[in-house]
Amino acid sequence: MIVTTKHTEFEEMPTGRIAARLYDVYDLGLQPNPHEAKPKRECVLLFELNARKKTGEPFYITKKVTASMNKKANLRILLETWRGVPFEDKDVETFDTKKICGKFCYLTIAEKKRTGPGIEKTNFEIIKIERTSKDFSFDSALPEGFIPDWIKRAVDNQIIEAPEDINPDEIPF
Repeated sequence: MIVTTKHTEFEEMPTGRIAARLYDVYDLGLQPNPHEAKPKRECVLLFELNARKKTGEPFYITKKVTASMNKKANLRILLETWRGVPFEDKDVETFDTKKICGKFCYLTIAEKKRTGPGIEKTNFEIIKIERTSKDFSFDSALPEGFIPDWIKRAVDNQIIEAPEDINPDEIPF
């Protein structure tokens, strides 16, 4: 076997407060949960940033969360921060994420360095989301129907049938 090391240059994503648009919300279905025996239904919010790479391609960032609108769920907390107003429980008994696709916001993005034995990795994470004025916008550069490869793989690898110990009525979203 021939093993090589390729050094790939990545253009660093902008950090700090940046204008963005929620491009889409992807349902990952039931995903294995390494911290618990039960899988969790997850979704991914994909934001297109109002910034372009040197090649002209848009920057985008994702946020993976459990697909739940429970009071303590990260998805609900994220959306409430964006709205600037808490949801009433009756408003989120069922919540259609398509209502928020295409909406503009400001994201605060931070660079997170992860190190460990033989590991040195840089991730960029959404730290905060804020609403914008209604007249804010920018031209989208992501192609229609865009889905990152890792999201396609996660959907392909979802747990199709829930294990017997999971009541389908208890699966959020």
